[in-house]
Amino acid sequence: MAAVVVASTFALTGAGTIAAYQLSVPPFQTLEDGVERARTGIPVTYTNSLGREVECLAFIEYRKLDAEQRAAIETASNDDRWEGYGERVLTGLGMPQAAPEAQNDAISDVLGEDLWEAARQAVPEMVYMEDSTGPVFNGWSFSCANPGGVDGRP
Repeated sequence: MAAVVVASTFALTGAGTIAAYQLSVPPFQTLEDGVERARTGIPVTYTNSLGREVECLAFIEYRKLDAEQRAAIETASNDDRWEGYGERVLTGLGMPQAAPEAQNDAISDVLGEDLWEAARQAVPEMVYMEDSTGPVFNGWSFSCANPGGVDGRP
C-alpha cells in the first residue's frame, strides 16, 4: 500500500510540474496527454483600432509526429509568410477600424485556418483533428500579451 501511495505521489507531482511548466511559458496553456506544441511561436502583431500594438503568439499543436515532421513544423513556424500577418489579415478583412475584440476574434478565426494549411504543407500526410496512426494536426493555441489593447483597455 505504501508503494502505491509513493508512486501516486510521484505521478501527481510529475504531472503538476509539467502543467506548471506549460503554464509558465507562452502560450500559458496546458496540453492534453500525447499532444505536443511547436516550440517556435508565430508572431501575430497588429495595431488595433485604438492605435495600440497587440503582440500575440500562435503555436501549432500536433500528435504522432516523428523528429523529421516536428522539424518541418518548426520550419513552417519560422516561415517569412508570418511577417506582418496580423496587419494583412485585418486589412484583407476590411477591419482596421473594427472594435478591438472583433479584430482579435477575426484574426483568431483566420489564423486557425492558416495554421492548419501551414502544417499540412509541412507534413502533407497530416490529418485534421481525428484519430489516426499517423501525424495529426491537433489544433493550435493563441496568446496575446497584455497590456496590448486586445480588449480596448490599457
